[in-house]
Amino acid sequence: MKIIIVEGPAGAGKSTYIKDMLIKDENSTMVSSSLQSLTGSRFPGDVLGTLELALMNDVKKFYKAVLLLYTSLEIPVETVYIDRLIYSQEVYGSIRLNRKPTRPNIRMLLERSHQRLISLQSYVNQALQSNLDTPIMIHYDLELTFIVPELEELLSRRSQSTHDTGREYPTEFLDYEWYVAIAAELNQSI
Repeated sequence: MKIIIVEGPAGAGKSTYIKDMLIKDENSTMVSSSLQSLTGSRFPGDVLGTLELALMNDVKKFYKAVLLLYTSLEIPVETVYIDRLIYSQEVYGSIRLNRKPTRPNIRMLLERSHQRLISLQSYVNQALQSNLDTPIMIHYDLELTFIVPELEELLSRRSQSTHDTGREYPTEFLDYEWYVAIAAELNQSI
């Protein structure tokens, strides 16, 4: 059993990627929730105070993902995809604070995100254990997938989406710069 967190800049194709994966594997499902319904903004950290709500939203999404792995009765779920998690909060919070995607800032973001993810796993696993009638050993693999298209493709995707739906995207592609730098740093550390 595994949980796959899918991250990337707005308009990168995360949801499309997940939908394609769900078609390929009937024993998979997706967890997402609208940050906009909680905060009035699609982007964590856009407005002061939304970061805390976004982090609470992450707890809810992760709990639901683990719950799906252990309580699916009709069709067993082997893989749960989560559309954005802690990393997005860190990226958009860094943009709001006018941080630049320098190597030290990227390393700090990755370390903070990793520590928050470990804490989130521990909290959710303990919460799930306490809500089960019979204690079980909770184990799942956790993967992180970054969807970072070329800038031209991202421009096209955002333009088409804005035209079709009126959806707004972050200006100046700062989120794109951060995700490119994060992906590069992760590739160097492998």
